[in-house]
Amino acid sequence: MAACARPLELYWPCCAQRSRPVATACAPRPSTPTAHAGHKRTAAYVRFAAAKMLSSLTLIIRMRYAFLVVLALLSGHAHAGYDLHITRKVHWADSDGPKISQAEWQEYVKQDRQVAHDPANSEFDFVVSLSGESFPIWLDPKLGELVTKDPSQGAVVKLIDIARALRARVQGDDGELYPSERTEPKQSSRGAP
Repeated sequence: MAACARPLELYWPCCAQRSRPVATACAPRPSTPTAHAGHKRTAAYVRFAAAKMLSSLTLIIRMRYAFLVVLALLSGHAHAGYDLHITRKVHWADSDGPKISQAEWQEYVKQDRQVAHDPANSEFDFVVSLSGESFPIWLDPKLGELVTKDPSQGAVVKLIDIARALRARVQGDDGELYPSERTEPKQSSRGAP
């Protein structure tokens, strides 16, 4: 194969950007005209693909940033877990219906030694202390209800006691009432089996 006397950039201009000196960058003349055109197409495609990938990456970063901003804005309103509500309404989320007032709740707290105000938080935050465990309970004066998150079985029993004292009932996020037939079976009218 004989080396070409002309510099490489005359045949493959896209290769002239390589770090080799032009004087030593002689190459054999392409045997077919498509070899040169194919090389140009490949280099152009690589540049196009890189630009496309960069724009896609930029879009993904922008979308993640937007998602994080929305998540940060909503994080004050989003609560993970399952709530139980002490309410007097037909459904705890109803906007109208009988409510538990702050004064009624304060009176109850004075009578129940297991319930105390949580001084580390707002005036609507309380802690219920049972033997071996404690759990938070919040008064929502806007909805007129009390709420707790992911209660244990012992906490559910205490919530039922609180609800009875306040002439209310315990209701889950999905509207189910506590105690249910599963947790407190009905007594047979015939007596013991």
